[in-house]
Amino acid sequence: MPKQVVCRNCGQERPHWARGFCRPCYYRWYRKANPPDTVSVLRERLEANREEAQMQIVDAINEILDKHDGHCSLRDGLLVLEVQGVVLGEVKLT
Repeated sequence: MPKQVVCRNCGQERPHWARGFCRPCYYRWYRKANPPDTVSVLRERLEANREEAQMQIVDAINEILDKHDGHCSLRDGLLVLEVQGVVLGEVKLT
């Protein structure tokens, strides 16, 4: 059985876990010192939402252009509009 010590955080006498903490206080300290990489998670979600939004834009424009024998596509971040085989323009999506 682990040695009983007074936890340096909560002051209760509990089994020693690490760094002078009891088990619950050690895990609280560890999570605070090593938070999950929330920035990268948020970036991934943002990128997925951006791609979904861009595809919704392309679909909506294609519905309009279908009436005029037109087409809209997304190529390397550019929204390309074509009507009857003629490229009308390109718009950079950011």
